[in-house]
Amino acid sequence: MSLKIERRSNRRTMIVTPHAVKYLTGGAQAYNNDINAIDGEGVQFYAGQICTEDDQAMRTLLVLNEYKPVLEICELTWHGTYSKYPTLTIKVTDGVSTMLLRSSYRKPAFDKRFFSKRSPLYSGKMNLGMKIRLMDYSTSIWVDRKGVAHPCIFVEKMMAEPKRKGRVRNSL
Repeated sequence: MSLKIERRSNRRTMIVTPHAVKYLTGGAQAYNNDINAIDGEGVQFYAGQICTEDDQAMRTLLVLNEYKPVLEICELTWHGTYSKYPTLTIKVTDGVSTMLLRSSYRKPAFDKRFFSKRSPLYSGKMNLGMKIRLMDYSTSIWVDRKGVAHPCIFVEKMMAEPKRKGRVRNSL
């Protein structure tokens, strides 16, 4: 009797969450940093890291209704620098509508990790068309230099789609 062992890929493909931008926009318009999203039925989803003030032990004790959608990156725009870090605006989509995503300056350690050489930004995991899962974030209204208000996601922690091996790249 022989035993056959197969290696299977544990990579899961991320599927974009339907209506995510609509729910996140509702959370941004609630003008409350504790609320990230509001769905069509009025159910509120909370920002766990803000509600528990970044206390992981408290966060595991509390049962919070958190929303962790998967969104696809559709546009990257560089705006210069803020202090010593680049200012970057990312547009994400759920397949129907788009929303802005920016790095959060609430925790200084995040920017150091987000803009480092091994970050998802420089390693290619945040290229156009890639999918990300929002883990820790807050939603709010962001006002640009022209005075125009936009609903925006301020991300603190995210999980990028795993890179696909053997992918053919077109070079010009």
